[in-house]
Amino acid sequence: MLIEDCYFEWLMIVFYYMKAKKEKNKEFVVDSKLNDILLQGFYIYYLLTPEQISRLLYSPGNFNNVNIYLRDLLKHEYVYRFKLPTSQGVRPFIYTLAKEGRKHIADNEGLDKDIFYIPDGQEQRNYLRLMHFLELNDFLIDAKVLEKKRSDIELFDMQHDVLLQKDPVFARTSEGKRVKAMPDGILEFRVTDEQLKRKRVTVWVELDRGWHSIRSFKEKIRAILAIHETGVDVDRFGNSKIIYAFPTTAGESRVEKMRMWTRQEIGTVDKNAWINRMFCFTAVPALNDHKSVDVETLFCSPVWYMPYGENDEKRALIEV
Repeated sequence: MLIEDCYFEWLMIVFYYMKAKKEKNKEFVVDSKLNDILLQGFYIYYLLTPEQISRLLYSPGNFNNVNIYLRDLLKHEYVYRFKLPTSQGVRPFIYTLAKEGRKHIADNEGLDKDIFYIPDGQEQRNYLRLMHFLELNDFLIDAKVLEKKRSDIELFDMQHDVLLQKDPVFARTSEGKRVKAMPDGILEFRVTDEQLKRKRVTVWVELDRGWHSIRSFKEKIRAILAIHETGVDVDRFGNSKIIYAFPTTAGESRVEKMRMWTRQEIGTVDKNAWINRMFCFTAVPALNDHKSVDVETLFCSPVWYMPYGENDEKRALIEV
């Protein structure tokens, strides 16, 4: 009897082993929803939270479904996840591409094969870059959501920090010094007015988290001024009236500091002059609170301060 029991137990072990092996080897199909997450999400934005994916591709009401989709991608090693490496506040899961996800993208013709991702185990060493990425992505996703809400506004093109880092913008100052600048993002909008005429609105994004020194901030402003004054902005982006937007997650006091430092670099100018109007500053919520942002207000309402102007004198990024 004992031998029969052992034999039966052995058969059950073999049965479940073969079943598990069959399930593992069963081909995983990336359907349209999962493909959208990989190509429209991670291929463009690189690092995302479930909430960001929900805002970008679906709606807040689809948050649970997004977690299910991510669970499938995680199970089959298309993505991997890690907790945001901080001891403060809520620590959301951050997702990035894993081996199979990178292979899936590389197998699509016409897509860049040099795919950015955070290697497994390296997230702790990249905390500041992680936070910058995630909060930058919030702002870039806002621009994409705006397109869905407004039929008269199209996000024609978006360039991410990752791509722009590979191709910096160079210019020379009036003293002949060579300077470079790397935007955190470039947003190219097409806006249709009441007469059905279309205009371009180009926004150079500088996501500020409050930890850049006065010196590095002013160096950035001087580089931007050289780019504008020498016409490099036209050569590179085809627009002489680029808006340089500085959204900050460090609060209103940081906005006032950036305005003051910019005034010190541009000198005394008329508040209606373009050199004043092209610099814009506003406070935006940090990562865990960003879902409360009204994107139409953020882009289309006068909530952006300029270097010069009273506290009630603000402009919109997109003036329609």
